[in-house]
Amino acid sequence: PLPPPSRCMLRQPRCRALLLRPGPLSPASVPSVRHKLSVGGGSTGVAPLLQRPPPPLRPRAYPEAGTAGRSEPRTLPAEIPEVLRSKLQPDAPGRAHPRKIPANLRRKAREQGYLQPLDDVVAAHVEGSFRVARSRMGNFPIYTDVRNGGTKVVTILRKYSGDAHSLARALQAVTGKEVTQYHGRMEVRGRHASAMAEWLGRIGM
Repeated sequence: PLPPPSRCMLRQPRCRALLLRPGPLSPASVPSVRHKLSVGGGSTGVAPLLQRPPPPLRPRAYPEAGTAGRSEPRTLPAEIPEVLRSKLQPDAPGRAHPRKIPANLRRKAREQGYLQPLDDVVAAHVEGSFRVARSRMGNFPIYTDVRNGGTKVVTILRKYSGDAHSLARALQAVTGKEVTQYHGRMEVRGRHASAMAEWLGRIGM
């Protein structure tokens, strides 16, 4: 019996055509095939492969002359999908979506009604509602802090006691900005040290 074809024998085109040809192999052709593989340095110690016919060639469609690189224009459907229809058509006046306003613009809109004349703030002060102590050098505990590489400036007030909410409302009227309360300090955006010191001096602090 003839030995089964090895992997290296199936790699060669001439040997593969000879081995996959229908019908039994002649004993005279096998030694010549194995001799050619041994001369080329091929190995015959690999496990044999199943003999299967080559796959059939698939017909390939070629574009006609002068139409290469062209495509048919895309046509949109006659009806707009429901998902896009709600986005393209304007909303009814009763259910219009509110416009999203950034947080900084909302804060500025609220601060427009905070600022009041200094005389009115001094006149509205209630004696004894809060107290702001001076430093040992006789200065007001008002400090300016520059943060975020110079992009944010805040004015800080310390050493206060009494009604913190009354003090915060008075600071909002003096500076026209929102006051943020922390433990032991109040911060106002911007530089307001001179206005705050004048106000504290006029109310007798």
